[in-house]
Formats: sequence, C-alpha cells, structure tokens
Amino acid sequence: MYHHPAFIVLAFIVGLIATRKQEKIFRYIAIFMPIAALISIYIMPPQVIFDLFKTEIIWDGSFYNKLIGFAFCIVLIAANLYSIGQNKKLEIILGSAYAASSLLCLFAGDFLSLFIGLELMMLFSSSIIFIGEGRFSIRSAKKYFITHFTSSSLILLGIVHIISKSKSLTLISITSLMSNPEYSNVVLIMMLIGLLINIAAFPFSGWMVNYYQNASTSGFIYLISFTTKLSLLLILKLFSGLLALKYVGIMMILYASIKAILENNILKLLCYLSIMAMGLMLMGISIGSFVAINSVIYYLFIHILYKASLSLCTASVIDSIGIIDCSDLKKISNNTIVLSSIISIAMMISLPGTSALQIKSAISHLFSGDVFYLAPILLSLITVYSLPWKNCFKKHVANQRILLNNYTQASLILMSFVLICVGLFGSKLLFLTNGTTFDYPVMFSFDSLKQLIIISLGFYLALKYKIKKFHTESINLIEWFGKIFLQLHSWWFSKSNEDPPITESWSIDSLEHQISTKLTVIHNQKTAIFIVFIVFLTTLITLLLLA
Repeated sequence: MYHHPAFIVLAFIVGLIATRKQEKIFRYIAIFMPIAALISIYIMPPQVIFDLFKTEIIWDGSFYNKLIGFAFCIVLIAANLYSIGQNKKLEIILGSAYAASSLLCLFAGDFLSLFIGLELMMLFSSSIIFIGEGRFSIRSAKKYFITHFTSSSLILLGIVHIISKSKSLTLISITSLMSNPEYSNVVLIMMLIGLLINIAAFPFSGWMVNYYQNASTSGFIYLISFTTKLSLLLILKLFSGLLALKYVGIMMILYASIKAILENNILKLLCYLSIMAMGLMLMGISIGSFVAINSVIYYLFIHILYKASLSLCTASVIDSIGIIDCSDLKKISNNTIVLSSIISIAMMISLPGTSALQIKSAISHLFSGDVFYLAPILLSLITVYSLPWKNCFKKHVANQRILLNNYTQASLILMSFVLICVGLFGSKLLFLTNGTTFDYPVMFSFDSLKQLIIISLGFYLALKYKIKKFHTESINLIEWFGKIFLQLHSWWFSKSNEDPPITESWSIDSLEHQISTKLTVIHNQKTAIFIVFIVFLTTLITLLLLA
C-alpha cells in the first residue's frame, strides 16, 4: 500500500514531539523526515483513488506535482538543518507540519483534500509567526490568520458552488466553467480572488511583506517557501488560460518593483522580489498554452530553490551579526555565504548560461510583439538594481566576519549544490524534466546578449546612483477592510455605551507578558465579531448556492 508523503511527514512529527528532549534522535528524525517524503514522492503512482466515508479521495501524482514536491522536500531538508543549528525545535516541528500540509494540498486531486490542506497551512503558518522573536509577532500572527481566514472563505464559496453543480469533488479547470451559464462567474471570481490573496497579489501583498518579518529567521525560511508557491500552482491548475491574470501579474511586477527599490529591510526585500517573480509566472499562466504551462512549472521549481537559498544566506547574516537593513551590509567574510549568495543571485537574475534564463525567456517570448514583453525586462532590471551591491563593494571598510555552525554550512552547501545541478545541467536531469529538455530553439543567442545588457545596466545604475532606502509598509486590502469594520463597530456601539471603547494595545515585550496580560491582542470582542461576520457571510452565501 502506498503512503502519502504528507502522512509520512506527519508521522515523523510525532517522533519529533516524542524525542524533543533527546538531542541526537531529534536531529536524526528532522533530517531523515524530508528524505523519506522525497522517496515517497518519487515512487508515487500517477493517481491513487480510494473511498473515505463514501467520498472519493484522489491523490494526483502527476509529473508537475512531483517536480514541485521535490523542491518542497529539498527546501525542508535545508530549513531543518538550519533550524537545528539555531536550536529552534519548535520551528522545526511547526515548519515540518506546515510542509506536510503543503504536500497534502499539492497532491490533492479533489477539492476536499485541497481545502483541508489549505486550512492546515493557515493554522501552522500562523503558529510559526506567533512564536516569532519580534515584539509584534502576535499581532502579525493575528492579522495573518484573519487575512487567510478571509481568503479561505472565498475559496470555500467557489468549491461549494462547483461541487453543487458538478456533483463531484474532482478538481476541474474553472476557466472553462466561466463560459458555462450554469455556473456563477461572480462566485468563481471570488474563488480566484481568494487564491490571488494567497499569492500576495496587489493590493493584498501586505500579509507577506509586513508579517513574515516578525517570525524568527528560521521560521521565515519555512514561510517564504510554501504558501505563495503552492497557491500559484493551484491557480495554474484551476485558472490556466484566463487572460485577466496577465493584468494582475503586471500590477504585481510594477508595485513590487517600486517597493523593492525603496525597501531597506532585507527580509521585506526578499518578499518583494518573490512577488515580482510571482507576477511573471502569473502572466505565463494567463496564456495557458503547453509551452506556457511547462515554462511556469519549471520556473516555479527554480524559484522555490533559489529563494530558499537566499533566505538561508540572509538568515545566517541576521543571526550571526544582527544586521537586518541593506544599508548596514558590508563585505561578508565567509566563503560559504558568499558562494551561496552568488549562485542564488545568478539564478534569480537569470544569468546567461543557466536554465533560469532559458525558462524565463520562454515565458517572455509568449508576449513577443506585445507591450507586455517589457514586463520581464523591467523585472530583471529592477531585481539587479534593488540588490545592495554598492554596500558590498565599499573600499576601506572592514569585512564582517561570520562564523557558521556545521548544520548551517551543510544547509547552504546543499542548496548551492542543488542550484548548480539544476542551473547548469537541468536539461540533463530527465527525472526532473519528464524526458523533455529546456532547449527552446531560435531565441537564446539574442536573449543571452539582451540579458547581459540588462544585468550590466542594472549593476551600473546600482553602483552609480543610490536611492535612499527606508522601511516601507505594503498594502493589505483585507487589513483595511478590517479597520473600517472595527471603526464602524466602535462608532455604532459608542452611541449606547457611556464608557469609552477599550482599544487594543500593541506594546508587547515578552511571551510571558503576552500570555498573562495581553490576551486581547490575540482575541477580543472586535476581532471575534469580525470573524463571526465573515463566517456568517460565507454560510449565508453557501446556503444560497445549495438552495
């Protein structure tokens, strides 16, 4: 009998909890767990169907799902290694559970498994932010949870509508349903908005940029590796070929580009760069052709790997010398971090000679002869320009010496090795490419020259002209709606209450203080009313759809 990789990870998590006081056994389990999941993904059959309480549950072991599953497991190995080095046992347990939920959702061939996986991801990712070391971690966890609670409610509405009409739980293309008069386009668009919230599309980007930074550095590595990437794949599965996604992708690139140029916080900068890449892939999804889908899948695979590697390098710098701003960065005196950063950045900026350029060029050429062809060029230019090159090349500045533990070095070396293999020999790794290659004829000699010019221009501008950077705040429309709702609630009830309304205090110093005296930050009357209001609307619309 075949065992789902998500269930394998969950079984190992039980072992982690049981052996949390036994250092060596705990570490062995944390390292071997993603390897076991990786093996399970490799031997997974194309499809597994079984009945659960007279409900047909489907596990989809298609090539695309396996490819992204490989990336998730590799990232989990590296993240666990790093967390072991930082002695972050709780992050390992919650991060592994978060990864297991992502795998459950990834291989879901039915809407029930899909929704359960999304809900579990919401709970575990909120918990990772909650246990963060920042003073605003609890407030961020609360807002993060409410944002994704709202998005999951929108997704649930779409799922209920589709199931009520099709009488089946099997995942189907929703793009084709939009031309079917039996289905409500309004409800299907609401479902799409829920998924767009999950990929941090404009104007919902704030949940990723503003809240991820308040997790611990170990927690940040887990957080940036799963939710947005998985949600993008879900959009590809459900809404491939929807032309409107092209305009959403453009808005993501433009918005994140402006923010990336101005952002000084390294963690936020990584989030903005991730949003820009998501926008490019969303543009590819809007085309929906065979070449577009292949290119987006491969680029997503590479994006997961290089983003995790960059996050590991950033976390190593922050944990070692406490620098979180680009303006404070100087020359790093650690060969492992420098080499890993160079390899990761080379993949991110699609350096000529790498598979990243080939795949990115394939996406770009989907828009040849169109004004949208400028978007990938802008993305490459801003990516190079926004990186803190000038700080790292300052003369007469003492190097910042960093000492890494063995586990951190192992995680960085692992990701560097994987990126080198995929970047230079991706087309030769047939088990990753399903027997296909990355070679798209005719275009790459010109594209290599063009990319070199873009990279050189961005590098020159970064060294020649330096824009003053500061800490930016990203827009989260769900948070704005929440504030408006709470203001209306306070105004409505202030008429009948003589005492002034009690406001929430966000001054949080320690976990003990949070638990003992600041529980209103986690849950209060206004928050409860807002959540109940969302539940009421979701239930009401669901009942109307089923009527």
